[in-house]
Amino acid sequence: MKKFILLMLAFVSFQQMNAQQVQGDFTIQPKVGLNIASWRGDSYQQDSYARLSFGVEGQYAVTDKFGISAGLMYSQQGNNSMVYNLQPANGNMYRYKFKMDYLNIPILANYYLFKGLAVKAGIQPGFKIHDNISSSMTHSFDLSIPVGLSYEYKNVCLDARYNYGLTDVKKEYDQKNSVFQFTLGYKFKL
Repeated sequence: MKKFILLMLAFVSFQQMNAQQVQGDFTIQPKVGLNIASWRGDSYQQDSYARLSFGVEGQYAVTDKFGISAGLMYSQQGNNSMVYNLQPANGNMYRYKFKMDYLNIPILANYYLFKGLAVKAGIQPGFKIHDNISSSMTHSFDLSIPVGLSYEYKNVCLDARYNYGLTDVKKEYDQKNSVFQFTLGYKFKL
């Protein structure tokens, strides 16, 4: 009998530990973070560099283990590339930082593996709001697939994602965004 009671207590404790949220809860999360941005595609040397990201995400708890979130993120992206000097007398290469800023709208499915830890995946349309390249050379829309993990402790949420770009950044080039994004946020229940 003693073992049965201990087993039942362990089961109830495990179920409580797995409870993530209450079905029907809606939370909002302001967040700020760091992007490690680059492009993938054409073969010339492309290096990543650190840029800023901030915004807000809201999440609806469909069940205690599954939620849907949507957000609005200001995301500085781009690429640190080696390019050829365009002057005819000088064919040397130099490093140039392509800067492109987007308003991204991440729409994610969030599945909680256990208390505090969620895996997430979805789709992210993005709209370019600024760049340091001729606008006639770049596309104004970007579509990405974000996948990642988040961990929440006492409403503080650490999120790590990889945004896999599907659309070309520059016209007539095979170059897509590749962004590792790390954010820290705070969840408020509404």
